Amino acid sequence: MSYQASPRPTFDAPAPILYAAVTRHLWGDDEAGEVADWIYVSSDKIHQLVFGLPPGGAFRHSDAYRTIFAADLLYYVLAGTMVIANPETGEVLRLATGEAAFFRRDTWHHVWSHGGEALWVLEFFAPPPSRGTSGAYARTKPLLSEVRYTRDDLLGRWPA
Repeated sequence: MSYQASPRPTFDAPAPILYAAVTRHLWGDDEAGEVADWIYVSSDKIHQLVFGLPPGGAFRHSDAYRTIFAADLLYYVLAGTMVIANPETGEVLRLATGEAAFFRRDTWHHVWSHGGEALWVLEFFAPPPSRGTSGAYARTKPLLSEVRYTRDDLLGRWPA
């Protein structure tokens, strides 16, 4: 499956956005995993959405769908438990409802829905894809071929 850019709903003025009218998008492929996005706005300033994964669901990366962007990201867990990893460094975090993770541009990331509850996450992405910071940018970066989910460099030295 080839890469499909996410829709970019924009508004000229403040507007109520009812759940039934939210722009929906399915991100990913068989290799990366698929994640359901509800995109509320994708302006020239910010890209804001809610994504959902079923219990045990995940997204990683594939050649077509790379999870490295020229943007800062904030993930706020609305419901469920999120496990997020940087597969380049091996860092892994577990976040409960009400907790958040922030990371800067050029950070690879993978996400899992941990436990028996669906995962719902509020995402803020800036600068937005309209500035070339998402899929187009990700395809300029070398594909991460070696994935790590451990920090063996910390064994025997934790806490530092």
